[in-house]
Amino acid sequence: MSRRLLLVTETCPRPDGGGGAVQLDALIQLRPQGSVSLALVCPQEQAEDPWPASASELPRRRFPAPPDKVPGDGARSRPLRAWLHRQRDRQRRRATVPRLAREIAAFAQEQGAEALFLSLSTPTLIDLALPLASVSQLPLHVVVWDPPGYKLPRFGFRGARLQRQLERFYRTLEACAGCAVMTPTTAEEYAQRCGTRCVVTPPPARWRPAATAPESTGASKADPTTDSPLVILFAGSFYAQQEHRAFAEALADAGWRIGGRPVLLRLLTDGYDLQLHRPLQVELLGWRSAEETAAALATADIAYLPYWTDPRYDEVVRLAFPTKLALYLGAGKPVFFHGPDHASVARFFRRYRAGVACSSLDSDPIRSALEELAQPERYADAVGAAQRAVEEELSFPTLEGRYRELFGDTPLSAPPRPPQEAL
Repeated sequence: MSRRLLLVTETCPRPDGGGGAVQLDALIQLRPQGSVSLALVCPQEQAEDPWPASASELPRRRFPAPPDKVPGDGARSRPLRAWLHRQRDRQRRRATVPRLAREIAAFAQEQGAEALFLSLSTPTLIDLALPLASVSQLPLHVVVWDPPGYKLPRFGFRGARLQRQLERFYRTLEACAGCAVMTPTTAEEYAQRCGTRCVVTPPPARWRPAATAPESTGASKADPTTDSPLVILFAGSFYAQQEHRAFAEALADAGWRIGGRPVLLRLLTDGYDLQLHRPLQVELLGWRSAEETAAALATADIAYLPYWTDPRYDEVVRLAFPTKLALYLGAGKPVFFHGPDHASVARFFRRYRAGVACSSLDSDPIRSALEELAQPERYADAVGAAQRAVEEELSFPTLEGRYRELFGDTPLSAPPRPPQEAL
């Protein structure tokens, strides 16, 4: 039997959203119909995203909470900002969290929930986890999408305030029944530090029934042995700017030719600014929908995945798993990973040679790694490794088994709903 779950999060499940939204959508699809309900904890003024078909009939309720970060905090003087943070933290823990715990526990009882699944993704949710478990008397399972040392500063947590919130995060890990994490490294670190039972549940690769799969699924439609342009595609948020710039510099130094072929860098992102005063072979398409991204990937040769090499981002590059990697591998694309050797992606590539990894910002190592990946034999090996990675680690059947392990489910009495077509 599958336990009836109450999801507690600030994220609307979506098959074409960010990492957390994609994973929640997959979980909903993989559980038997009627076994999942959702408590959405978010500011009252936050607009509700349109619900995807996979979650349209999901029992859900919004529970308003003050925003975890107030715009303009950085413009205030340090003493005033510290005082406001203390007041806001006190209000959250003494008033907001007890109210939320009572209201969500009542909703859980109304829905017949048998376990909680809460995302430790905001300060409010971190504070809420243990009080909600106590009031509801339900087993608490949690999910960590991004490490708190990376996430909490984005809500304005610094110094002693950050340390106090981290302590609450780790106390929750110590007390929970199980924790879903994105990488084996995270599982190892949390188990060692907190004794937490962790299950690795990375973002699933985009899934499409075989009957409707495009020709390019699982293989590159472009032929790397021809003299046609070598299309390198990047899709997603533009955050690793230093790495992006070094990559474009290396291509410019190579005259925009790799393996004897002209190179086109195709970008599906917004706000892209390389600030290079050199000739570029770049096609900027802006933000695109999931379907448009799939179509662009189908005609690309190589997918580009940059990650921060700056030591300030050490925790997130070690412990997080970028959703775009699952997107790229699900499309059968060899990946050029541009980031540090200790990153989760580099470790993943040591198991699955689904591309090449380059940790340097210098032109020569970047060009050499690209030349290696453009060789027909190495390219074909990477395509096959991408397929194996999806089948063994990033598929919906694998994710279903991991969630059953996390929640302690017995074999399903009814089959889960078939996953919705996402890309």
